[in-house]
Amino acid sequence: MRFPLIVFSIFMVSCGGTDEVECEETSPPEGNNKNDASTSTTTPEKPSTSNNVASSEQLSVEEEALLRPYLDDLRAGIRPFKEGSVGICRSDDEKRKECTEFIGLEGGELPEGSYMLQARLRVPKLQTEKGWNVSLTTKCTISAWKKNGEVRVKEAKPRTKNYKVRYTNEERGYRLVPMAIIDSPDKHGVGRECQWQLVYHNIDGDAVVEGSWKVPLPELKK
Repeated sequence: MRFPLIVFSIFMVSCGGTDEVECEETSPPEGNNKNDASTSTTTPEKPSTSNNVASSEQLSVEEEALLRPYLDDLRAGIRPFKEGSVGICRSDDEKRKECTEFIGLEGGELPEGSYMLQARLRVPKLQTEKGWNVSLTTKCTISAWKKNGEVRVKEAKPRTKNYKVRYTNEERGYRLVPMAIIDSPDKHGVGRECQWQLVYHNIDGDAVVEGSWKVPLPELKK
């Protein structure tokens, strides 16, 4: 019966008994542990957040219904207020602020009278970082009588003017009047053939409206 006691005493000495022998922790040889599959430690993978982000960015039905009109308005961008709101008008008032008769994008050869180039625009309610902008470019060929009775024709330098526009109301839209004043016959006694181009600078790209007008050269006074 002394054998078990001897074994126990040896174990106490070899693993930190009264002689304070240090014991190293040793791992079992690889492949010898029957429970390797169940006891192996692995770094847990972080859960993917892509699905969470995607789901958080999805709009609810109520949110989409609330934002849809604004999104449609932004995508439509700057555009004519209605049919016949951009182009050449006959204007009988001195300041050329009101369109008496809408002629169209193409004025053709204008008979005697007072005219203007005007635009009434729909502008989105939401403002972009740079605001909403349109630009007008006019290019004219001018004809005039020379002293010898011949006609001199000259290409005038194109002119470009930029406008900042904004949402105003649903009744009249934003008005650019007049963008050009046209008199027939011309007050300087010349003839003019002009092309005009109005550019709406929108989020999805520029939209262009263009046309022309002509003021005939008066007959040479004898």
